[in-house]
Amino acid sequence: AEEQLRQARKNYEADPKNVARAWQLGKAYFFAGEFATDQAARARLAEQGIAVCHRALAAKPDSAETGYYHALNQGQLARTKLFGALSLVRHIEGGLRKAARSKPKLDFAGPDRCLGLLYRDAPGWPISVGSHKKAKSHLLKTIALVPEYPENILVLLETWIKWKDYRQLKADLPA
Repeated sequence: AEEQLRQARKNYEADPKNVARAWQLGKAYFFAGEFATDQAARARLAEQGIAVCHRALAAKPDSAETGYYHALNQGQLARTKLFGALSLVRHIEGGLRKAARSKPKLDFAGPDRCLGLLYRDAPGWPISVGSHKKAKSHLLKTIALVPEYPENILVLLETWIKWKDYRQLKADLPA
């Protein structure tokens, strides 16, 4: 992750107006944040990813990739906050929904997979956007879009376990 971040930073610095290089740097910041050893480092990486994606979105607002990695970095930042995370949720949801509409198979149906996780794990109304119905819909959509990607089925199975829906778990386990 550190090497990918270093290379993506180098590529971006060579051409900072290149939107593809910007979202690739945003992606690298997100993955570096996944391996951060503490919350402060994770937050710092997420904020840098958000900033680079924000600039790229200003130049090209319809870039599905940029919107997707912008949302993922916002999610990464939300992981470092307690109550402050709730203010980010609507922005994350909007970015993921837009990416899912314009490029549904991006990152192996990543926008829908992340929406499913967001709806599954966020508190429900009136506090936040959490919804079992929406989570299930988006997670099933990932299977329909990219059935061969292992993470899609694993997230779905994990959801059935979390919800104690053992009948559905048993039905989907052969997949």
